[in-house]
Amino acid sequence: MVKNDPSAISVLYALVDRHSPKGSVIKTTFKSPITIDHLELSCYGSGTLDGSLTVNATNSSSSVDYPDLQCGAHSQSLQLAKDALKNVKELSFSATDSSQTSAWQLIARD
Repeated sequence: MVKNDPSAISVLYALVDRHSPKGSVIKTTFKSPITIDHLELSCYGSGTLDGSLTVNATNSSSSVDYPDLQCGAHSQSLQLAKDALKNVKELSFSATDSSQTSAWQLIARD
């Protein structure tokens, strides 16, 4: 749980350089498998970036690319099948090809 945000299970974040072909992969590992209700991504500035999400669960693994995510004032929900968010052991995200130097934040919520 994140202080002052009880529905946040985990928060991942990083900087991303303009037009970087390879972003840092930021990940978290859970002590025991959890179920995530939804994922919210925010990025800062007025540009775009490409994102890559990987979810490793007890019996499965899912990877999804999200091209041209719009940065701005509001977070956006990253769509993934509900079954992929059950029994999650590890969650990772990376951002590449940002149209401007930026930062992103991914919140996993229960």
